[in-house]
This record gives sequence, C-alpha cells and structure tokens, in this order.
Amino acid sequence: MCGLAAVWGPGGPGRAAQVRRMLDQIAHRGHESALARLGRCVMGVTRLPVTDVAGSRQPMADGGATRLIGFNGEIYNFRELRREHLPGVALRTAGDTETVLELVARESTAALPRLDGMFAMVVYDAARDRILAARDPLGIKPLYLVEDGGDHFFASEIKALLAAGLPAARIRQLPPGHFFDGRDVRAFDRPVEPVPGHHPPDLDRCAGALRDLLARAVEKRIATEVPTGLLLSGGIDSSVIAHHLAAAGVHGPAYTVGLAGAPDLAHARAVGASLGLHHRVREVAIDDVGRVIPEVVRVLENFHLYAVLNAIPAYFAFEAARQDGTTVLLCGEGSDEIFGGYDFHFDHYPPAELDRSIRRSIAQLHRTELHRIDRLSMAHTLEARVPFLDREVVRFALGLPDELRWQADPDGGRTVKRVLRHAYRDLLPAEVVWRPKHSFFRSAGIEQAVDTWVRDHASERDLAWEEGVRWGLRSPAERHFFRIWRDLYPELHALGPAHFRGAPEKRLLNTGLTEDDV
Repeated sequence: MCGLAAVWGPGGPGRAAQVRRMLDQIAHRGHESALARLGRCVMGVTRLPVTDVAGSRQPMADGGATRLIGFNGEIYNFRELRREHLPGVALRTAGDTETVLELVARESTAALPRLDGMFAMVVYDAARDRILAARDPLGIKPLYLVEDGGDHFFASEIKALLAAGLPAARIRQLPPGHFFDGRDVRAFDRPVEPVPGHHPPDLDRCAGALRDLLARAVEKRIATEVPTGLLLSGGIDSSVIAHHLAAAGVHGPAYTVGLAGAPDLAHARAVGASLGLHHRVREVAIDDVGRVIPEVVRVLENFHLYAVLNAIPAYFAFEAARQDGTTVLLCGEGSDEIFGGYDFHFDHYPPAELDRSIRRSIAQLHRTELHRIDRLSMAHTLEARVPFLDREVVRFALGLPDELRWQADPDGGRTVKRVLRHAYRDLLPAEVVWRPKHSFFRSAGIEQAVDTWVRDHASERDLAWEEGVRWGLRSPAERHFFRIWRDLYPELHALGPAHFRGAPEKRLLNTGLTEDDV
C-alpha cells in the first residue's frame, strides 16, 4: 500500500518541488519515500511494504529504464498473471508492482480487467511520452487528478494537491473502473451491472456457495510477509471475516472499540471467545473522543456528520493496531452495500427496485465507506483489505433474487442479508447472526460521546447561523466538525456548498461526475 504523487506534461520536470510537497503531505501512507524523474514525468511514492517487502521499491522502472510506475494497492492474482501472461519474462522482483508494469507494457489497458485486487496506479512510458492512470473497479484505492497549465497532477489524497498550490476547483476523482490516458477518461470495467443466474437456486445451496466464496476471498487477503489482523465490531459482517480468518489459522489480533458498556463490546467479546481470537478491546472515554475529532476531520478531508461519527471508532482501532505492530487489517465494509443491509435500500425505493438501490449504493462506495477506510488506515500507515468486495463475491451478490436478500417478519419488520445470516447461523453466536443492523457509531457509543463533548466543550459563536443553513448542517456536532474542516481546508470551503452534493451522509468533494457516470 502506498501514496502516489506525480506530474506529467511539458512543464513536468520543472515542477519536482511541487511533487515533493505533495509526497511530504502524504508521508503517513508509507515507510519509504522516493522521487524519480523520467522524460516529462516526475513521480513520487511513499511505500508501505507488504508484498516482496525488500524488493519492490517504488517508483519502479523497467529493465530498460524507459517506463516508470507508481502503484498503490494489492493484486491478489499476480502470481497467476506472471505464469499465464508473462512466461519466459525475466522479472527482477517477487511482487505485484513489476507484474503490473510488464503487463501494461505489453497489453496497455487490456491488462486492467485481469487485475484481481485493489489498485490505483500511474504508469509512464517515456519512449512514447504517454501516461496511464487507472483505478480499481470499486474505487477501493483513491486517485485524484488536476490539470494545471497543461500539466497533469496525480495524488492519493486531496490534501496533497492542495499542498502543491493547485486549484481546488479543478480537483477530480478518477472514477472507479476507469483509466486516464492523457487525453480521455474511459471505463474498463463496470462492476455494478446485475449478473442474473449467478447463484444456486435455493437458500441452502446459495448459502454454501457464499461461504466458499468468502473463504477464498479472506484467504487471498491474508498477508504472508507482515502481521494480519481484523477490525471486529460485533456485527455479522466483521464476525464472518473473523470466522474465516480463524479457519485459516489466523486468530488475530482483533480490535474492537467503544465506550464502556456499549453494545458492540459484548457482542464482539462473544465472537472472540467462540473463535478463540486474540482480542484487544479498547474502551474509550468521552474526552478521548473529543481529543481526536480535529485529527479525524483532517484525515477524512470531510465534515459531514455520519462520515466523522463512523470514522472515530475506526480511528482508535487502527491506532491500537499500529501500536501492536500489525500491518494489514481485514474489515467487513461493503457487505451492507452488496446485500442490501441498510434501511435506505427499502425506505427510498419500492421493494421491486431493491436491485437498483443496491447497485447505486455500490457505486457510491468510493465516496463513502471506502474513502473512510482508506484514509483512516493510511493515517496510521496500515493497509485495510475488504473481503466482501472481492469481485467474485460482488458478482454473486448482484445475481441474488430478492427473496434471498430479505424476508418479511411476522411482526411487520424485515430480515435483511438473509442468505448471509443463513450461511453462518450455525457458525457464529446466534445473538450476532440475528442481530438487527445498528450504525457503527451508535452501537459503539460514539454518537452519545460526541454529543456530550460538543455540548460541554465546543463553541459555535464564530459560525454564523446563515452559514450553517447554507451548508445544510444538521446538528451541533456537525457544526463543530464543519468549523474544524473550514479552518483546515480554506481552499475547499471557498468553493462553497454548490461543490458538495448528494444525500447528506454521502456528500464528498464534487468530482464533476454524477453517480450515473460510474
């Protein structure tokens, strides 16, 4: 996992100082930082070594020093790609980065759909003076673009581009499943298309197939060269990941965060005990929560209420993992999106349009859950992996009929994620399997802690009421988050609320693209 900073264009060689400032701004994303110049490109990478720890240093040049790559992510099938598509090629390293560099050199963008994993990359071909930037189909890893004076800049975080003095109004995300070739942004994969018939016809067989897919998804994400752990909330999603980790012989460490007495703690302890996990529970106090709010807002580059609330417990969990020396953490993000686990999947759409609602929430992931998990893990120089967003698991989930996604309950309620619960009903504690969906920040006690801290400590006197209305701020907590964000990112604030859009809990910096473009 890495942080990328690069420029390409006629003025590229003269803008190395800007790239260095960008790289310094995202130094937290890795342990090793380096800058390389080739042709009209200057590329910087801060690298977190996970695969081929000693060998795959970046930016990486090919053997002839005519191509350069900066790569952020993990390709889980790179060994198979080497055997099948690069036979006889003398490779100098044992990792995925050189594999991608050589595949792109031979196949150009046709190589991108073959990559099974999460990635953002910038590849430069000096012989042809061509650039290629690409991002994985779900947007698990971020990549931002800015054109300035005929030069194109690339970075893993918005703050890096701002540190280089680049115009905030021109910042764009490269959409998931797209590449930029120096002229156009084009799609190479669209993962949110339905896949009819991609499942067995009955609940038991479907549940068994899902277990097999998730087992493979977890196993391929277990790091072999660095310590692997787990974020365990006490809900079914992270508990499923814990089950498969334990079955593969990885019993932690697992990290759970909450206030004393929060519901998540008891449920997570039950899972940890049932699976024999090495379980670290961190109980935080209200003052701990208040202390980290400014840093969470800075890391997220975001002030929106639910984004910050959900980020706070994860921030503490990643902090604990870093203190323990853990490098890779698996987590349960993505399950609610692919299986239809949120209330809004039903409240905002008629039941007959559940599939449309699910596909829309998957298309939003790069703006919401994946944005949060990337920023928080990388802020602590850790790599987060998301087995539920394995491409085969996503395809399987998109092919489910509605009767396997949910069922009406006799009391008038509903049971969501039906096939997932059925698959693990005998493998996890019943109180976890059948536990209703609760927001992470509520079941960890964070929402109440934030409200209490803001009431007792925060001042809103310098935030005019009219500005709060103009920005759509909904609570004293969000007004507090906004004030911090405004002071940290005046360039973004100056853009005004028109640059932010979407459902309140889903808004991020406007990329110039609607969800229909993804």
